[in-house]
Amino acid sequence: MLTTISAWDVVGLSWIGRLVDSNMSLVIVRLLVLLVAVCATSACELLYRMYAPPGVGFVSLPAGKFDNPDSYKVSPASHPEYRAKFRFSPPSPRIGSWRSRDAMVEIRPDDTWRVTHRIGGRWVIFSESYQLRQRQFLATANRFASPHVYHLLIDDAGRVSQGWLLLKSPLAVISDTGRYENLDLDLRSTSGWPSEPLFEVHADGSGDHL
Repeated sequence: MLTTISAWDVVGLSWIGRLVDSNMSLVIVRLLVLLVAVCATSACELLYRMYAPPGVGFVSLPAGKFDNPDSYKVSPASHPEYRAKFRFSPPSPRIGSWRSRDAMVEIRPDDTWRVTHRIGGRWVIFSESYQLRQRQFLATANRFASPHVYHLLIDDAGRVSQGWLLLKSPLAVISDTGRYENLDLDLRSTSGWPSEPLFEVHADGSGDHL
């Protein structure tokens, strides 16, 4: 026996089909949102693994120490510039029990170091000339070009305190999340650094020589 399908039946079936498609789309969207939420919980860790400091293994980050260093920025123009008192070869960066395999070029008295951050009672200083020499050295040694920028932690007396602080260049990350670093200074070491003050004030915040 043949069943007759009316125009209303066709309209009803079409409406049901659109409803099913709509519900399926909603389910897919919800699944995608859930997937993004799950991935976001480990996004910082994955980025840290991808952009780990050169020659340094991954270190588990304690709660409250994983932060964006941009939150601790200061104006270099408002702080004095520093120079090394003498030429010396610094030790490699260390984080916890890990140590970089990369050798570091000499720090010279003609390198100008500017204050960029204030973290944990320490001044964070950076030298463009030193950064350039270190990158050229790594390129000559056929080492992987790191997205990190080399900074030093010093105290008010110009003494190196907790050694190197490697921060990612803003040009090397695709989001603010990628800028996050382990800022636990207790994981860093002053081992291998001279105990006396190595840096002295060279110029005031305006750039005038003292």
